[in-house]
Amino acid sequence: MMYCQECGTEIKEGNFCKKCNKDIKLKTPNNKINSNKEIKNKLASRRKEVNKNLKPAPKITRKEIIIAVVCLLVLVGIVVLGGAFFQIFKG
Repeated sequence: MMYCQECGTEIKEGNFCKKCNKDIKLKTPNNKINSNKEIKNKLASRRKEVNKNLKPAPKITRKEIIIAVVCLLVLVGIVVLGGAFFQIFKG
């Protein structure tokens, strides 16, 4: 069971005391008491910090796509021609 630390009312569900209109405070492992708002603020600041360190994914240019397609076509051509020569000289 949870009780409001402000007025002592039993809280059956949620994180808000309906009697004194206060957020329920949670005990953290190191015995500090944090409200839900403080926890949300810490998470939001941590997200901002992580997002600052993220680098955007490099964009693939049209030139790189053309080079990749040409290389793929050359490889397919080599395989096809190699197969044809193999069939000619085998038989």
